[in-house]
Amino acid sequence: MFKVIEGDFKNNKYSNEEYSFDVDEIVNRKMDQNEKKYPINKAKGKADKYNEL
Repeated sequence: MFKVIEGDFKNNKYSNEEYSFDVDEIVNRKMDQNEKKYPINKAKGKADKYNEL
């Protein structure tokens, strides 16, 4: 189970004994990937898979 690093709750940083990660960084990276796969001008209002756009 992950716990919030003491004093860093506002920055969404989590860790356990083996791992440490920054939720904001992970979410932003995923959003960047999705932006490339699903460009707004092609994907807006469609449910098509990225390779069908």
